Amino acid sequence: MTTRSPRFLLRSLDHIVSLYELVRRFCPSDLKAIAYITAWPSSIADVRLAQNVKLLLDEGLTNANIHHLLRTRPSVLSSADLKKTVEEVKQLGFDPSHSYFSVVLLTKRAITKSKWEAKVDVLKKWGWSEQDFSEAFRRHPNFMLRSEDKLNAVMSFWISNLGWDSSALRIRPMLFGCSLEKRLIPRAKVVKYLLSNGLMKKNASIITPFSLTEELFLKKCVTCFEEKDRSRLLTLYQGGC
Repeated sequence: MTTRSPRFLLRSLDHIVSLYELVRRFCPSDLKAIAYITAWPSSIADVRLAQNVKLLLDEGLTNANIHHLLRTRPSVLSSADLKKTVEEVKQLGFDPSHSYFSVVLLTKRAITKSKWEAKVDVLKKWGWSEQDFSEAFRRHPNFMLRSEDKLNAVMSFWISNLGWDSSALRIRPMLFGCSLEKRLIPRAKVVKYLLSNGLMKKNASIITPFSLTEELFLKKCVTCFEEKDRSRLLTLYQGGC
């Protein structure tokens, strides 16, 4: 710890004790508190930590949210402009008391303003409105951690190659994090076959098959059909034409 942050020991004993007590308040055990302080001494020892924790508590964040920040990225808690980010996240429609608020906060902090705007522009280029983006972000904030190229590639495949409406991606934005080659393309082949051969139930969602586990996908979309269709579906899914 002293190697990572020699200045940590320049703090008074009272200050170190108060820091420990503050961190321990949000940790499930003494060992966890010590582990966080040891791993992130410079962030934990920052004088802004206590101020920012108070800010977050006043905003309504739960102890679990603050523990998540301590566990994953405590540097956020010692940042100078945390209040600004909190306000930006609230403006996106997130309630600070919600258990997911810390995840959204980390996502927003991880992306610069210029990168954020560039990614939103990519999505708008494919027809999303500001409201579409806000809904997708509320559903799955981490999709914005994907690169501009990945967002564009998934949109292009979904709209240009498959001819499907982008609203499905707004509903399941976690699909932006899926591999095109390993999941989206092979499963799309299966779904298109099911649609063209009348094998999907009426009003069935085309998005659901992409979200299933491998086992469930095979069970519900491939192996449950008659031999002729099952054989063809397996061929398509495994990379055949």
